[in-house]
Amino acid sequence: MPTGQLESKLKALIFYRALFITLLLGSSVFFEDVSARIPYPEALSAFIVALYGLTIVYSLLFNKLKNSTGFAYAQLIGDIVAEAVLVYLSGGIESWFSFTFLLTILSASIILHGKAGYFISSLATILYGTLLVLQSNRIILNSPEIFSASDYLYNIFVHMLAFYSMGFLSSQLADRLRKVTENLEKTGLDLSDLKAFSRDVIEFIPVGLITADTEGNALTANSAAKKILGQPANGIEGKILTDLFPFISLEHGYDERIEGEIKDNGTVRVIGLTISPLKNRTGKAVGKIVIFRDLTKIRAMEIEMQKRKQLAAVGELSAWIAHELRNPLASLKSSIEMLREEKEPSRYSFQLMDIAVKEMDRLNAIITDFLIYARPKPLKKQTFDLAEVLRELSIVFSYRKDIRIINSIRDKLTITGDPDQLKQVFLNLLLNAVEAMPGGGEIYLEAENHRDGLEIRIRDSGMGISVENIDKVFYPYFSTKNEGTGLGLAIAYRIIEKHQGSLQAESPPEGGAVFTVTLPTTLPTIKNA
Repeated sequence: MPTGQLESKLKALIFYRALFITLLLGSSVFFEDVSARIPYPEALSAFIVALYGLTIVYSLLFNKLKNSTGFAYAQLIGDIVAEAVLVYLSGGIESWFSFTFLLTILSASIILHGKAGYFISSLATILYGTLLVLQSNRIILNSPEIFSASDYLYNIFVHMLAFYSMGFLSSQLADRLRKVTENLEKTGLDLSDLKAFSRDVIEFIPVGLITADTEGNALTANSAAKKILGQPANGIEGKILTDLFPFISLEHGYDERIEGEIKDNGTVRVIGLTISPLKNRTGKAVGKIVIFRDLTKIRAMEIEMQKRKQLAAVGELSAWIAHELRNPLASLKSSIEMLREEKEPSRYSFQLMDIAVKEMDRLNAIITDFLIYARPKPLKKQTFDLAEVLRELSIVFSYRKDIRIINSIRDKLTITGDPDQLKQVFLNLLLNAVEAMPGGGEIYLEAENHRDGLEIRIRDSGMGISVENIDKVFYPYFSTKNEGTGLGLAIAYRIIEKHQGSLQAESPPEGGAVFTVTLPTTLPTIKNA
C-alpha cells in the first residue's frame, strides 16, 4: 500500500476513535437512567478516560509510525481489546456495545485490506466468546437467570457469524475499492502523462498555435507563436486575432489557407495560417485554433530561386538567339555581297532583296519575342469581361475553314487585369492549338467561376503532348515545330504568373491537349517586375 494512503487512513482512525469516545462519554452523562443499569459505571468512566489517554499516545506516536503497518495492527488489536473490556463493563451478554467489534473489523479491512479483516474477526470472536463462556460459568459477572447455556452458545454463534460476515464483506469491498483506486491512480497518471506530453508537443512544435474564443479573443499561445509575432510572454493573450493578423477576417472559412504580411519592428514578415474550429467533447464549437508559420525565409528563397531560374533561362535563351541570328545574318550578308558585286541590276537582284527583307522580318520577330519575354510591359490594370475577349478571338479563328471553335462560355467572366496582355495569352494558346492540328480539328473553350477566381480551359483535338515534353512546353525557345521562336507559351506563362495565376498543360488519354488557366478575380497587388 502506498505510504500516503496508510498515513491518511491511520489519521482518520485516530480521529473517529476520539469522536466515538466523546460521543460515548456524552451519552453516559445525557442518558443517566441507562448509565445507572450498567454494572460498573465508575469503571466505565475510568475506561473512557483511559481510552482518551491511549488516543493521545497514538497521536504522539503518529508522526514517527504513521507509515508502519505494525502501528496499524497495534491500534486495531488495542481497539478490539478495549471493546471486549467495554462489553465486560456494560454487562457481557446484556451489553449494548457488542456492535463496536463490527466497526473495528470494518476499519481493519479498509486500512490493511484482505487478511487483516479476517484476523480481527477471529480475535473479536475469541475475546467475545471467552467473555461469554466465563460469564455463563459465573467466573466473571453474574449470569442473568433468563439466559440458559444454549442462549450463550447461540449468542456466541450469532456474533461469530456477524463478525466473519463483516470480515468477508468488508474485505471484498475493500479489495474492490483498492483495485478501483489503483486503476484510477494509473488512469490519472496516464492522463497526467498524456496531458504533459500534449502540453510539451504544443509548446515546442516549430509552428505558432493560438487558441481563441468565438469572438476572436486570443486565450493561449505557445512559444513559437510569441517568437514569430515578436510578442512577450503575456503579450498575445486577450488580443483580437485581427490585431495580431491584420490580413485576416473572422469571417474566413475554417481550414482555409490564408497568407499575408505583418510588421515586426519595421520588418515585414510573411505569415501563412489556417483557422480551425475549437470544439468541446460534445462537438460544439467553443472557439478557434489558429496555426501559422513564418514563411519569410521560404518566400525569399523562392524569389531567389525564381531569379536564378530566370537568369538561367535568359542565358539559355541568349545562346539560342545567338545561334538563331547567325542564319538570317548569313543570308543577309550573302545577299548584300552579291548585290554589291553586281554592276547593273539583274533579274536576281529583286529575289536577293526579297530574301534580305524576309530575313530582316525574321530577325525582328526573334528580337521582338525575346524583348517581350525578357522585359515584359507593366500591367495596365482594368476591370473587364474576359468572356467578351474570348468571344472575339473565337470569331477570328472561326473564319478558318479547317478549324471549328466550340465556345461554351455563356456567363460573364469579370476580372481585374491587363486586357491586352491576357488577350495575348489566349491568342498564343489558340495559335498553339491550331498548329497542333495541321489537318484541322476542333477547339473547345470552357470556363468556371470559383469563389477564389476563374478557371479557363482550352482543349484541342490534335496530336497531344508526349510525356517527355509535358514539363517542357513552357520553357523558353522549346518547340516541336520547325517554324516559330518557341516563345509563345513561355510568354503566356510569364503573363499569367504576373497576374498571380497559373497555367498548366496536360494530355488526357482520349487525345488532344488541355491548357488550363487559373486567374484570381481581383489583384490586390500586381507584380510589374
